Amino acid sequence: MKRAALAFFMILCLCTAAPALADKTATVIAVDASSWLSGDDPTAFLPEKMLDDDEWSAYAFSFTAAQPGSDMLWFTFSAPTAVNSLWIKNGFWGNGLNTVYGSVREAAVAFRYGYEADYRDEIIITLPDDPVRLDYSKASLGDHRNVSAVRVRILSIYYGQVFPYEAGITELRFVDMQASAAPLYGKATMNLATRTGPGTQYDGAGTYFVKGESIRVLSRAWDSRNSIWWVKCEIPYRKEIRVLWTGYKRFDSKTLPLESIPIEDPSNYRTTRTPTPRPTSSTSSSGGLYGLATTRLSTRTGPGTQYEDGGTYNVSGQYIRVLSRAWDSRNSIWWVKCEIPYRGSVRVLWTGYKRFDASTLPLESIPIE
Repeated sequence: MKRAALAFFMILCLCTAAPALADKTATVIAVDASSWLSGDDPTAFLPEKMLDDDEWSAYAFSFTAAQPGSDMLWFTFSAPTAVNSLWIKNGFWGNGLNTVYGSVREAAVAFRYGYEADYRDEIIITLPDDPVRLDYSKASLGDHRNVSAVRVRILSIYYGQVFPYEAGITELRFVDMQASAAPLYGKATMNLATRTGPGTQYDGAGTYFVKGESIRVLSRAWDSRNSIWWVKCEIPYRKEIRVLWTGYKRFDSKTLPLESIPIEDPSNYRTTRTPTPRPTSSTSSSGGLYGLATTRLSTRTGPGTQYEDGGTYNVSGQYIRVLSRAWDSRNSIWWVKCEIPYRGSVRVLWTGYKRFDASTLPLESIPIE
């Protein structure tokens, strides 16, 4: 099998069958993919097969292991809509190929809002390896409104036994489950040490002795500093309810599956303690230039909007190492190349100089790329 050339397909009114009646499914009018497999029938594995309500057909592609994230899907909706959940029948379902080919393991999902040109608010989801294949796997995406299109980047796959690098998706839907979502509760397996936000950079808010109790959980957020999930809870205290954050590890996952918890919009919380200290030669062996980020950093892979979106990073209030700058003649702004901490590693990406406190990072101090 080999890859076919890039093409574009219009799909009308295909996303209505699978989710429950109480949920609202986004109507996809166009689907596109960076590549797909073709065999004797060149239409056998087209991206539109994810939307045909047929478990005997599937979209299939060859995973580019050397460049994770370069295999992409694009979905355009008939009108701006609310999206908070991805439903997927992962791999091949109805044709006996479920172990022959692979399925998607990790994906990065980004959103385009209204008439905007760019995708943003990218989040990473992990899908289960589902050999039983009884129902859709459901991944929470957080609450996103006015979404006109979604981009999905494939980061990793579960390898097939015969064709390890070729994977499939049988069906895929974007759903608004907000109206039908019931309150979530989890059993606390220990007392809850809390913070005012999802990370140790936020103020401590006390420890609550609620071990063994059922606690209502509102949302979750990923802590890239410590590579853990935090959850926002309603904790009873002296006849009142306190809304605070604690580690997901403090709950019984059987009573509170991680994928059932909605992902929090990072703009809904802010750090309440002073910014992290500016690194110096005594705290950074490599030295270098650092600037205080005044907002979340929306990034690109190069110094301009013509480059690929690199994701948005919630590092407001942190000092970020800056390597160089470049002038964007299209938009008449300066971009800076940064080292952004992410899940225990560092990503080198570009963002606008305007997102830094100029008093901590004078423009003239940054080398020109």
